[in-house]
Amino acid sequence: MEIDEGEEVDGAEFGVDGGRAAEAAGDIEVGTEEARSTRERGEFAGLFATRGGVRFGSQGGFDQKFIAESVVEGHAIVLVLRGERTAADEIAGVAKSRVGGDAFPEQEEGCGVSVGLVDACAAEFQDFSPDLLEWCEVEELLAVIAEIALGAIAGLHTVGADQGAGGGIVDHQVVADEVEAVLIEAGGQTFTLTTGAVSPASPNSAASLISACNSAFQSNFNNGGTVGGFLGLAPAGCQPPNLNDVVSQLRNPKYVEWNFEVEHRLNSKTVVSANYVGNKGYDELVQFPYLNGFGFGGLPTTPIDTRVKSVTQLQNTGVSNYNGITVSLQEQVTHGLSGRFNYTYAHALDDISNGGILPYSLSNSIIYQISPFSLRSLNYSNADYDLRHSLSASYLWDLPFKASNSLLNKAVGGWEVSGTFFYHTGFPFSVIDGTSMLANQGKNMQFITVLGSPTTTVPRQCSSSAVTTPCFTTSQFVPAGAATTFGTIPRNSFRGPGYFNTDLSLRKNFVVREHYGFMIGANAYNILNHVNFANPVANLNAGSSFGTILSTVNPPTSPYGSFAAAAVDARIVQVIAKLTF
Repeated sequence: MEIDEGEEVDGAEFGVDGGRAAEAAGDIEVGTEEARSTRERGEFAGLFATRGGVRFGSQGGFDQKFIAESVVEGHAIVLVLRGERTAADEIAGVAKSRVGGDAFPEQEEGCGVSVGLVDACAAEFQDFSPDLLEWCEVEELLAVIAEIALGAIAGLHTVGADQGAGGGIVDHQVVADEVEAVLIEAGGQTFTLTTGAVSPASPNSAASLISACNSAFQSNFNNGGTVGGFLGLAPAGCQPPNLNDVVSQLRNPKYVEWNFEVEHRLNSKTVVSANYVGNKGYDELVQFPYLNGFGFGGLPTTPIDTRVKSVTQLQNTGVSNYNGITVSLQEQVTHGLSGRFNYTYAHALDDISNGGILPYSLSNSIIYQISPFSLRSLNYSNADYDLRHSLSASYLWDLPFKASNSLLNKAVGGWEVSGTFFYHTGFPFSVIDGTSMLANQGKNMQFITVLGSPTTTVPRQCSSSAVTTPCFTTSQFVPAGAATTFGTIPRNSFRGPGYFNTDLSLRKNFVVREHYGFMIGANAYNILNHVNFANPVANLNAGSSFGTILSTVNPPTSPYGSFAAAAVDARIVQVIAKLTF
């Protein structure tokens, strides 16, 4: 179920739909107690479904602003359930000030129906009986949401996966990152503590300390106070916070796209086509992490404002470009054979890939501006997903074997072979100096990036031979920790090994009777048992592992689905049988 921006929905209907989607996706078994409780949890999750652009279910899709509202709202409801009404009001106020507007419109009351936060539902929540609380699984659901809320506000991210609203699987780290991204847009600050209990229910918890730190900071900052004034107002353990900022006028990213295609029929069964596609993006999001940085690479020797530490500003300075041509050959059935062949040559360039907020690759993506003096000098380069050459093919062949003997014909006839081929060149990656990055993070550059600077000719292409022989060594770069600049070559200047995979399917069809058929066969995934390797270790502080490939990549297809992450890169054979009537 999807709802449009601003559309109000019935929370119970929304939650039940999500629970059923989880059942249909196989996350839970239909008809079990788990399925019933998941639907009930989904109904209660309808509390947070009053604002739009959201989809619950097995996909776990969320609208970013909605998440920011929901998780803080969840934290406030937990406080209400504990009788901490004043604290809940304060949290609600923080949420409204950060995300803007009336974040929690009042709706009907009751479990499973969209409701408001404090004014509309505080009494009703406090009056819930223990049985009703158990039925709604309030403590379990809201404890998860509160953890994410605290992670977004305090920088204490929780890693793991649990069943979220409507039964979909939600990764806490991903959601926390999404929330933090939204809070960056709205403006806000994060604090680092050296004391305080983890549990919000504990006396002198980190949550209450952070709330006090935030109140002291806002009061001191708004009155033009000094860092000493802030530390004097704040409780022990508070430190000047990191600040997330946004430009005064944040624009939506814009894209211009164009394409041109030519198609020609060679004969009655063969078609060839060529398709050129291009696009240009501008006003793309870029996170600039150096507004208060100092003491490295030409930055000031002291911070501009000592009342805060790292200041990260969300800007609209990014651009991107893509140009690619695809040549396709399609053959219709000829002597039982049909197939399609595609080849693409393309080049994708950008400042920040994947929209500028979340990384495309957890191990290789850089999502912040690298040089504080020029975005284009070190950021504008190959995109994280720039595949220069890509080839794919598929075929289906009804084998033309027949025999005059009817019994023999049943054995040799009716065989069908099909398969796919995939190949593409390697993904780009960057060499970084992790030692210099760690050494300078304390200079108000929480998200600093320092690229490795070659001191001699370095190969830009790393093949699968890097499993045994490093494709480059630390001696070819400025030593780890010795960098004096942010880099001398752009990001994504190196490429990893290419990728190849082929799958094969063999099937035999039997005609049992006029209206009955039987098929047996086998699907062989990665039939050649070909191993595909990931990019090499590219951090200069990795020592002897630097330049060496230590891991493999999984194929896009397997009998276990798209998200299996173990034991799927080797050959897998699946035996199948099917009766049709």
